[in-house]
Amino acid sequence: MVMATLIEAWEQFKAERSIALCPTSLVADYRQVGKWLARCPITDLNEGRQILTWVLGQTPVKSGRRVSMYVKSLYRWAASEDIRLIDKNPITSFKMPKPPQEVQTTGLQARREWRVVQS
Repeated sequence: MVMATLIEAWEQFKAERSIALCPTSLVADYRQVGKWLARCPITDLNEGRQILTWVLGQTPVKSGRRVSMYVKSLYRWAASEDIRLIDKNPITSFKMPKPPQEVQTTGLQARREWRVVQS
């Protein structure tokens, strides 16, 4: 088993996936994930739970959730039998937080708020 850092594992994962993915995915999402993981203060690939916790604590929240899905995929790949960058997936049982509830404004509420602003 080869000891790889988080960024090294990400680069290997991305290189392997680039064959099967459309260029748009690589350019947008993969670039964002790479930037986020480069900022992550935890570089030890075995510290998956701490890495995922850090990612989910970043803002914007929606981006953090999207990046966390890629991190989960990275760990599934890294722990797979033919890759074995890590002995076992440390985030298999990690419970993802519920998505944030968005407040939706109905047309009636918006009109009432507009009247209040106008007066």
